[in-house]
Amino acid sequence: MPRILVILFVVMLLLPVPVTAQETFTINGQVVQGTIDGAPLPQNLPLQLVIIGPDNVVVQEFNTTAGPDYSFSFAGVPVMGDDHTYAVTTTYAGLPQVSLPVPASEASFIEFPLYETTTTINPAQMRILAGDMIIAFQNVEQIGVAVIFEMTILNVGNRILYGEEPSFTFELPVGAYNVAPLIEEGVQTRTQMLRFEAATIPLVHDQAPILPNVPHTISVSYFMPYELGAIIHQVFPVAVTNLTIWVPDGTVFVESDYHQKSEDTITDRGVTYVAYDQTESIEVDENNAANVIFSLGGVPPQSQRTSVNERSDDDNGGISPLIFALAGGLLLLLGVVWFVARRRVDEAA
Repeated sequence: MPRILVILFVVMLLLPVPVTAQETFTINGQVVQGTIDGAPLPQNLPLQLVIIGPDNVVVQEFNTTAGPDYSFSFAGVPVMGDDHTYAVTTTYAGLPQVSLPVPASEASFIEFPLYETTTTINPAQMRILAGDMIIAFQNVEQIGVAVIFEMTILNVGNRILYGEEPSFTFELPVGAYNVAPLIEEGVQTRTQMLRFEAATIPLVHDQAPILPNVPHTISVSYFMPYELGAIIHQVFPVAVTNLTIWVPDGTVFVESDYHQKSEDTITDRGVTYVAYDQTESIEVDENNAANVIFSLGGVPPQSQRTSVNERSDDDNGGISPLIFALAGGLLLLLGVVWFVARRRVDEAA
């Protein structure tokens, strides 16, 4: 190789490699009092901007203080892809509060409302926006029917529902047992703050704050005895809209004043489930109770028809492992239903 080419090659190796600077932008915003009759906001309010990654993990943070007019600005914020979102957080009224996360394309200006709290449910300002109840009949001879229930609550008021007592309480059917929370990893990861009260009428207490205008989801599973039929009666403190009941097609039917069979189906592990859609809203009565009542009828497949009352004492020790095994399968089924239900939530919102 000619000497001059060798020299040029060495010089090129010594040259600095150009680095493309990451694109940045400035996020401006305004903190506002979201509660109509709320107290004046404090001055010098500390604010934090968080960038949230695709796994709901905070990947970067920026800090500032709101100005005298409660405006704020974050400069030099990296522009991330659409799988990242931006949100502003602070503590107010004793609670961490956060703005709605938005992608970079919508984050140039963020309005951040702060809300005061209330411990009282106002049925006129809260409703169950959508829900799904799945009835599964695996291992009926040992555990009855398995029910997984997910509902999305919408608070359209201007106060956070939160206090020392549970924020939201609802009733499960008489006879329900092995009540447990469900968290469907890979579909939507979240932490539920649920407490269960075992009684003649089992109760579910949600202790998490329910923020205004942010869909709040509760997911639980429970089991019910089944003898060729069952009555499902759940009571809620707010109106219920858009609750879909899913049962195995061709083997079980639903009788309800508020539901009718639709053409929507899903299939899981060889079982096809058909949907019964809600036809009208179930409003609260004079006792501030919305009663969801329907009956299940029909005969499950022959292999699953053994009466739960025929179990011997020796069989009882095997119930819990069966329940845990079935719960895993129900999570997969709930994931399938979730994608169908998410469309209804978006349409109803």
